[in-house]
Amino acid sequence: MQNLQDYLSTEYSWWVFNEGDDNLLIALDAKVKPTAKNLRIIFPCPNCGEYHVAKLKDIKIDDTGDYNFCCPEHTELGEYEGYISLDDMPECLEKIFKEASFEKNY
Repeated sequence: MQNLQDYLSTEYSWWVFNEGDDNLLIALDAKVKPTAKNLRIIFPCPNCGEYHVAKLKDIKIDDTGDYNFCCPEHTELGEYEGYISLDDMPECLEKIFKEASFEKNY
């Protein structure tokens, strides 16, 4: 993914969801300051084998307070492809996530 940012619009703050033990979000380009409107998160989907892009409005919250990244084709309640907790949230995204309202995923 080292050249991925060459193909992405510079009007957005692009992040990649690292589906590992850490469940971290990694910035692709730190020059664009993230906002609720320009935040885009790329995440892998084990269900369909593709990568998806989530806007803030696409992310759901579960009953433990974790933020779920869901496949647009698998939208049943409780399903998700990855999650991140507020404890693991990059500092520059914490305020955005705390102030946003999310659809429940439980």
